[in-house]
Amino acid sequence: KINTYDLINQGKIIITKDALQRIEGVLI
Repeated sequence: KINTYDLINQGKIIITKDALQRIEGVLI
């Protein structure tokens, strides 16, 4: 079974990783 909370948490993790990559791209 897929929990809505799990999907939200995974989405937050993906967004966080994407944001970190963008920040690293600006700093480098």
